[in-house]
Amino acid sequence: MSLRLRSTLGGMAAVFVAIFVFGAAIGWLVRVSAPNDLTKRVTAQATALAALAATSPPETVTFPEADFYLLDEDRQVISATTRVTAESELVRLADNPYVDGSSTGLIKTEAVEYRAAAVPWTNETIDRSGVAIVYERTDGVDEQLAGLRAVVWIAAIFATVAAGAAAWFASGRALRPLGAIARAADEIADTTTDRLPPPIRDDEIGSLTSSLNRMLDRLAAARQELRESVTRQEQFVADASHELRSPMTTIRTNAEFLMSRPDAAPEDITNAAVDIVAESERISILVDDLLTLARADEQQALRSEPVDLTGMLARLAHDLTSARRPIQLAVTDQVTVSGDGAALERLVRILIDNALRHGAGTITLGLNQTSDAATLTVLDEGPGFRSDQLDRVFDRFFRSNPARSPHGTGLGLAIAKSTVERHQGTIRAENANAGGRIVVSLPIDGLINL
Repeated sequence: MSLRLRSTLGGMAAVFVAIFVFGAAIGWLVRVSAPNDLTKRVTAQATALAALAATSPPETVTFPEADFYLLDEDRQVISATTRVTAESELVRLADNPYVDGSSTGLIKTEAVEYRAAAVPWTNETIDRSGVAIVYERTDGVDEQLAGLRAVVWIAAIFATVAAGAAAWFASGRALRPLGAIARAADEIADTTTDRLPPPIRDDEIGSLTSSLNRMLDRLAAARQELRESVTRQEQFVADASHELRSPMTTIRTNAEFLMSRPDAAPEDITNAAVDIVAESERISILVDDLLTLARADEQQALRSEPVDLTGMLARLAHDLTSARRPIQLAVTDQVTVSGDGAALERLVRILIDNALRHGAGTITLGLNQTSDAATLTVLDEGPGFRSDQLDRVFDRFFRSNPARSPHGTGLGLAIAKSTVERHQGTIRAENANAGGRIVVSLPIDGLINL
């Protein structure tokens, strides 16, 4: 089916559906509102009839505006316009509960149904009372709806035919120049780097050709990015599931122990509770780290603000140093970078925590500025990195020795790498004479020299 025919049929269908929906909406409104309007009308007429009966002898009351029954206090008919087969049902309406001074209802017979309203009246002059009932057939609503449906169908047919003729003519003129572009586009496979011929017309067609070529470029880049993103997500989910399995198993085992052994020794109960709390904390830390990496994967914008790296290192060294693991500074320059202060502080904390967990001896924080970069180093006196693991230490969930750090998440250095890369920097691990060293380099472009 040609594009011209599809666009014409689509326009006709749109016009037809629009008119049909409009007609259906109007019909629904009529069907919904008509019973309420009819109820209000017969209630108002019954109120007017009751007012006449309250001021005039009931036997003389006439009410040409509507069909009615005028009943006395014994529910006997005083007067009526026409006696109908549903008279008994109309009379029983007078004994129904009254709301706001009236009683309304739908009276059905085999042939017809009525909407009726009953209003009590009292004539104090002659000391008589009763009920005024006004009723009206409901088939008038159906007649209105039938007429409305006929009008909608006729309008829909004429409007659809007119819209189809106009769409066929307009689409033929608009789509005629696109034949060459369509034929060229058919020859381009979605797995190649082919593009449409360069535009030779400086009009909407030429603009469309250029836009399509730019779109193909973006689609190719997006396709590649999507493949890489899916691969990362699959690996991320698999690794996260693996890391969560161990603490969840520990929590479940201890919980089942507490449930099955309520009479266990207090020491065993305490140990089980401690294990549950510890593993819960481990899960909490893991989830926080996963959220940090997820936000990094989404490429959320970082804040840009002056960050005093020299002051930050001095403060963290003071806060985290201890007699067993002292932290010393080897800072040669006063360096301020433009970046996200909170993210950079977390980066430094991760590197120090990594040295505290896996290194030994004194930790040395170095900071200097060269002609093209600011360099931050974290050096410890531990065993360093195994040569076969230097390229993997920044991988997610990587642990060089799980037995030595069973409660780590394996995400710290991955977060550090993500933070550095989002600041357009580089990070690497290496072995020095004294132990392991991590080197962070931030480009000079983002620096403010003091």
